[in-house]
Amino acid sequence: MYKEIANSHPSLQRGKVWCRTCKKSKQIDPAEALKTGWPKCCGYTMTIDSPAEQAKFDNSRKTLNCIGTNKCQANPHPQQPETSS
Repeated sequence: MYKEIANSHPSLQRGKVWCRTCKKSKQIDPAEALKTGWPKCCGYTMTIDSPAEQAKFDNSRKTLNCIGTNKCQANPHPQQPETSS
């Protein structure tokens, strides 16, 4: 069953995890990790998301967090008023 689950997603199939804190990576057996527990590093569970995937997620999260605020406006520095010509 664990092997079937591990083969169900490309992120699991590559058998690699990353620490979001220190950026260390580690090769793993995903079926074994699903069975016995995911590796930890720097006190946190390591992620199956590659650094590139993490960056995409972080950027999309920043975009979603600014919706409905003045942080998404044309002025990237809301504390500095825009000057009009």
